[in-house]
Amino acid sequence: MKAAVAGGRMLIQEGVNVSGDASLNGEFDDNPKQVNASVAIRSFAGVTADGTLVMGTATGSFPEIANALIAQGVKNAVCMDGGASTMHYAKDSGFKVPAGRELATILAVQTKDGTEVKPVKPTIPSPPLDNNAPSPWAMASISEAKSLELIPEWLMYDYRNAITREEFCVLLTTFIGEKTGKTVDAYRGELGTNYDDYKFSDTESYYVRSIAALKIVAGTGNGQFSPKDPLTREQAATMIQKMVQLIGTTNPSAPLSFTDEASIHSWASEGLDFVTASKIMNGKGETFDPQGTYTREEAYITMLNTFKAVTVK
Repeated sequence: MKAAVAGGRMLIQEGVNVSGDASLNGEFDDNPKQVNASVAIRSFAGVTADGTLVMGTATGSFPEIANALIAQGVKNAVCMDGGASTMHYAKDSGFKVPAGRELATILAVQTKDGTEVKPVKPTIPSPPLDNNAPSPWAMASISEAKSLELIPEWLMYDYRNAITREEFCVLLTTFIGEKTGKTVDAYRGELGTNYDDYKFSDTESYYVRSIAALKIVAGTGNGQFSPKDPLTREQAATMIQKMVQLIGTTNPSAPLSFTDEASIHSWASEGLDFVTASKIMNGKGETFDPQGTYTREEAYITMLNTFKAVTVK
């Protein structure tokens, strides 16, 4: 070993996922942003059995990223950093992931003659579909949303299942970055809100707290966020309206009307008018079904509609 560097949790040792091993990673367990189950965009470095260097970025929890790398033949790996300070640069294609703030740790790779080389970046496999592929009517739009990188790789499954409140925060965080080129932390800085002021007793998710700090979403009461609860359609509409108001504008027409308008909560009526007038969300026939669940594939198509409807400020 000529040189070594580390910046985060150990992921893999000798082909074994050790992200949850307290003897190796106990120093990180008191940091909410670095606990094993926390989900964020992370950079990693590792080697395969034949000594090939593997570098890249992935979004997920530490064990999810470790398992994905093991599936790609990585034998030993460490997380370099995470959240807004993650960066990945390749000579021929520039920044694959630009840094969201000043970096604390940088690992650069060069050939012996001093010319820069592009690091190997494995494809992080998606979880198995379990026969829950996108519905036929949704396939073309989801494919387009994927091409725009609006769907994190680790959410590309269970398309017809209900999306959770936390997962929708992940989508909004991803959308803001792809549409505006700015991070949620940059927008929070402009608003002057403090990330540490937005805490919930039932989640430490970077995505949840970031979207809450942008005043796009609030908790469900008693200091909780209910991250695993299914997102309702009226909640989605309200969050989208607040996000769009933060980052840009749309060109709305007249909002749609529905036969179940009496069942829409008063706090959600403005959001529903906005998303239907902006052609971001539609109803289900003559109804909107405001308290109905919202599937992942519906959420992904909504992100595509929003991407097309919004003009960034």
